[in-house]
Amino acid sequence: MPFSLEDFNNKETLEKLQVIVMSQLCKSPLTLFNNLTSGDKKRYNLALNSYIKTLPHDNWQTQLDNDFNTICIDDLFTPSFKPEHHTFGCAINTDIVLL
Repeated sequence: MPFSLEDFNNKETLEKLQVIVMSQLCKSPLTLFNNLTSGDKKRYNLALNSYIKTLPHDNWQTQLDNDFNTICIDDLFTPSFKPEHHTFGCAINTDIVLL
């Protein structure tokens, strides 16, 4: 099945797209959309639409995962990565869980 609006509304898919597009725009892959300037937001939206249009009709998820994993391995999770220097878009659950 081709990429659809339902796929775009999937949080995991959206976060992968954000990492990929930020990297394409030469931004840190962990840059949050809301932290972009209005001009960068326009460039982001153009790049996002362009990327989605280039995804294969079938197995687009494989391409998305491959692109995402490549960025994570090559650009993000390197020995110089310092997670404390980044703001993450997801909420971190700090609740204690008893096993």
